[in-house]
Amino acid sequence: LLACIASFLEQAWCHVSNCPLPAAQPPMLRDPPRVCFRSTRPEAPVQAFVSLPSFREDFRKERPDKVKVQEIAVAWNTLSKEAAQPYVKAFESEQQKYHKEMETYRSSGEADAFKRDPARPKRPLAPFMAWCMLHRSSPQYANMKMTEVTMELKKKWDTLPAPEKDQYKTKFDAEMAEYRKAMVEYKASGKHEAWLKATGRDVILAQKKHEEQVKVDKAKAALEAAKAKKRAQKERAARLIAQHKQKLRAKKLAAKARAAKMQATAKERVAKAEASAKERLVTLKTKHQSMLARQITTYKERKARLAAVATAAQARLRAAQQAKKGGAVEKARAAKAAAQARLKEEQAKQQEKVRRMKQEAAQKQSEIREAMKAKQQELKLKLKQAVQV
Repeated sequence: LLACIASFLEQAWCHVSNCPLPAAQPPMLRDPPRVCFRSTRPEAPVQAFVSLPSFREDFRKERPDKVKVQEIAVAWNTLSKEAAQPYVKAFESEQQKYHKEMETYRSSGEADAFKRDPARPKRPLAPFMAWCMLHRSSPQYANMKMTEVTMELKKKWDTLPAPEKDQYKTKFDAEMAEYRKAMVEYKASGKHEAWLKATGRDVILAQKKHEEQVKVDKAKAALEAAKAKKRAQKERAARLIAQHKQKLRAKKLAAKARAAKMQATAKERVAKAEASAKERLVTLKTKHQSMLARQITTYKERKARLAAVATAAQARLRAAQQAKKGGAVEKARAAKAAAQARLKEEQAKQQEKVRRMKQEAAQKQSEIREAMKAKQQELKLKLKQAVQV
């Protein structure tokens, strides 16, 4: 009923707004296959004020401007019975014709045959549904809704003894076996294909199958395209990774070469510094040794001169002793003692000078060694930093 009302309203709007009628929608079927088809059922006539030749066209001829549906409806409602009689008679004539065609359509059995193939075996009811069909007509469920009745019967079915349930289940199994056998015979006989062809369902099923196949092909093509895109992305990622690895290897090799070069340079600097320090140390040592030798030679020469002076003084003393006695001897002794004191003082000064020179030489050697150690530590630290870089 709702579908008929919706169809009527749609047709009325199309007639009034002067737009083409949409294609009629086929009825929905509950039996498989669940596809919409078009039957040979007669179409109901439209109302008088939207029929063709209709009141709408006559109304619009008098008014060149666009007319709304509400204006047409108001004009129809205010129309006199004599003016509306031609449209009403046309509608009644079409309605009588529709009733006759509908009666013929229903009496021929075509309506039932279109909804469901009469030759198709009917599926047996499930045990619970068969039991409900027997108890649903009970007077206690007369004023209850169908859903409430079903819930009440479900509760009773759950508490039903197992032997009684088994009776319905056994009957259902036997009927189901017969139904399957009948369905096999029905499909093998070709009656189903003949019914589809007679009702026009075979064309629509083929069209639907074709559309589904097109969708499947599109889905496959999309899947293949996605796979190809994914493969291309993987290949591109692999190329990028290979390039990145190659760059990393090149950078590592360059870094190793730089580190080796810096290490060699640092070693060369260390070797040069060590050689220079050793050379300076040898030069300084030679210089100090030559200076010390000169000082020792000078000390020996002075000692020899002092010894010669002392010997001469002794000789003079002995000569004075032989020549003169008394005051001359004392003067000679005093001169000898003075000469000996000067000799001891000179020897002490020379020894102190030699000791200071040795201390200065040792201190300079220690400073050179400390400087060499600091230089070596600095070069080793630079070498370590270069290797880390």
